Amino acid sequence: MPKRAILITAIFLSLTLAGCQSHKQSSVTSATSTTSSTSSTKTPEKAASDQANMKPYQVPKAEKEKHQYQKSGVLRLPGQFSYDQAGTKLTLKSTDALTRKTSRQLLSYRLTRVKQITNHAKTQKAKQMAEQAFNLAKLPNPYQTIQLTFTVRNQRSKPVAIDGIKKIKLNQSLINTGNSLSDASAGQVIGAHQSKQFTAMILVGPTNLKVKTMTVQFSGAYSQSGQQLSAAPAAISITL
Repeated sequence: MPKRAILITAIFLSLTLAGCQSHKQSSVTSATSTTSSTSSTKTPEKAASDQANMKPYQVPKAEKEKHQYQKSGVLRLPGQFSYDQAGTKLTLKSTDALTRKTSRQLLSYRLTRVKQITNHAKTQKAKQMAEQAFNLAKLPNPYQTIQLTFTVRNQRSKPVAIDGIKKIKLNQSLINTGNSLSDASAGQVIGAHQSKQFTAMILVGPTNLKVKTMTVQFSGAYSQSGQQLSAAPAAISITL
């Protein structure tokens, strides 16, 4: 797992994002190089090391006593909130269960849930870690993210590799997947006649930005040697 993936996992542990990759990478296409806008001292490796040695954030007693507080980190209802280890308060704005499917040549993607989340870094360390995770020099605080849950099914008789989410539009604006997308499915292999569920986190930006529509374009399928087996399926567009 890439170092920035470890960092993403730590930051969004309370949203069950274990294994997320902090920028799109594929095992079946050429390696993607990313130039960080942070300083040389703010490396993902250092942040991951800091996370391992970090003392858990002490949630204020007044926050713990609120009925919306979820110690487990599992947010199911709008208004519920939790804190991650670094001190980021994550509040669920909305959650939508979906059954939107797209497929192409024996590979299908089913988008099952979309969560809109407000993130408020209560400590400087939490803000720095979020900036490192999203490869940004400065992140608004609080900030807004969208979590996608989707299932990928391979109907072929052999395993296939996928390149995850290729493109995302929010309100018809294409986001920068290099530093605004954490996609756990990128570069993954789906076994023959098997399905896997993944999550992805999208950095939206300021909390006052209202996302009304979203379009998700997933990748096609590849052999493990890199040969393309199927083209990308049709994009999924939803109204939030």
